[in-house]
Amino acid sequence: MAASAAARSRRLADEALAAFCAEAVGCFAKLQSITLDYLKTRQQFGKTIGSFQVLQHRAVHMFVELEQSRSMAMYAAMMAAEEDAMERARAASAAKAQIGQSAKAIGQQSIQCMTASA
Repeated sequence: MAASAAARSRRLADEALAAFCAEAVGCFAKLQSITLDYLKTRQQFGKTIGSFQVLQHRAVHMFVELEQSRSMAMYAAMMAAEEDAMERARAASAAKAQIGQSAKAIGQQSIQCMTASA
């Protein structure tokens, strides 16, 4: 009985983690959208700052991190239904690790893009 409750509890934790990863991806997408809008509208030296190559590279880096985290969130969501607890936990942990890395990278790139012209 206790083992059954523990197994259900672990499954619930893995499912919740997959849901949190999906929510984080949505936040990343919004942050990327806000940053790209800013790059398209902010003017400096008579041009939009989005035309500067270094800021384009930062935007691409944000995109790559977003897509990697989106893929891992989808993987964790698919694996949430997995019967093998170890495989399910590995997928949730891998997604969590990628989301953490992407959160840092996207946040830093966004700040750099928005303060580059200040």
